[in-house]
Amino acid sequence: MAVREQNAAIKEKPVAVAASKEKTGKLSYKEKKELETLEKEISELESEKSKIEHLLSEASANPAQLQEASVTYQKISVSLDEKTMRWLELSEKND
Repeated sequence: MAVREQNAAIKEKPVAVAASKEKTGKLSYKEKKELETLEKEISELESEKSKIEHLLSEASANPAQLQEASVTYQKISVSLDEKTMRWLELSEKND
């Protein structure tokens, strides 16, 4: 029985090592490009979000514009959150 337990323990170690290498590994070329793209997209979304915030704060905007801007703002916020989370994942992996 002791030999079987040792064999089982030996078989488990490579799996644990492989899993830890995935978490601490460097970014692949594709992930590096994705990280660069995300940085640009996040910057653009933040700029667009700022413009919409300015439009929403104006008293002279008509209700139809405000409604459209509000819907666009929601979409941008969701997209920005998703892209930011992915950027954080890749940044942590890169460190």
